[in-house]
Amino acid sequence: IELSPDDLKSLTNAVLAEICQ
Repeated sequence: IELSPDDLKSLTNAVLAEICQ
């Protein structure tokens, strides 16, 4: 699976959102 920078940003934002709930 290749991740574009935007994909990485979305992924990181999703993870941070889960952690920071």
